[in-house]
Amino acid sequence: VGDFVLREVARVATDFLNNSFVARYGGEEFVVVMKMDGNFDLIYDTIDGLRKFYEEYTFTYNDLKLSLTITTGLAKYKANMADDEWINQADMLLYKGKNSGKNKTVI
Repeated sequence: VGDFVLREVARVATDFLNNSFVARYGGEEFVVVMKMDGNFDLIYDTIDGLRKFYEEYTFTYNDLKLSLTITTGLAKYKANMADDEWINQADMLLYKGKNSGKNKTVI
């Protein structure tokens, strides 16, 4: 069931986020890379919209109905930033959200 949910989480995110890159990164973590075009508020609204979508979404595996929530850490890429620094920044924000109540988007 866990593998099914992970595949569905990725599928839903890919569909919801259109032209973004979605990849599993570790156990139950995903990395999403989106083009920003200078509008960080729009990216926040989009990612938080995905969070809200999952909150209402029901996963169905055979006869089992499952729901979940997600917490996201949203990090802005800065010029000359190393990829691992960017991912680590997002990861720190993710854990800040998880440690402060979950089901939120943290910037």
